[in-house]
Amino acid sequence: MDKDEVIPNSEEIFLELVSKMRTEKLPTHWDIKMHLWTKTMKNIFKKIGESYGYFVPDIEWMKLDQIWVLSKEETDSIIVAIEHENKDSFKNILEDELQKLIDIKAYVKILMFYDKKPSEKEIVEKIKDKIKTQKLIISGEKYLIILGIAHEDPDDPSFTD
Repeated sequence: MDKDEVIPNSEEIFLELVSKMRTEKLPTHWDIKMHLWTKTMKNIFKKIGESYGYFVPDIEWMKLDQIWVLSKEETDSIIVAIEHENKDSFKNILEDELQKLIDIKAYVKILMFYDKKPSEKEIVEKIKDKIKTQKLIISGEKYLIILGIAHEDPDDPSFTD
């Protein structure tokens, strides 16, 4: 099987994620139900992975939140690796969550995290600098970085944007 036939495009994954987030029932209180938010996002990513025909194990693998593999029997070929974090500081996200993705061999690496008042330009630069430190890469590997804004007040009109 040609690898281009089985590797999803990161933009397609993102658009599918946005679409599913609009139709799924999402937790409404960030601070109280962070574990529900993580569970919901992992379920959404699982549905997306399965819609592409991948096997998505229900357990973490090598401390990654989620992986997509070709089949239950072929877990040595990780197509997509996902880290979702909703409570750590950005420094910890760089040093732990992003580092796990940098170290793993996968074609698409997704990091989704949240910040209350993100400085997008600074965040992007730090992530790019961190990724550049990796010497051993898979040809054509892609990163999808998703930055959400953490709202504590569901009555804030931008909460649903």
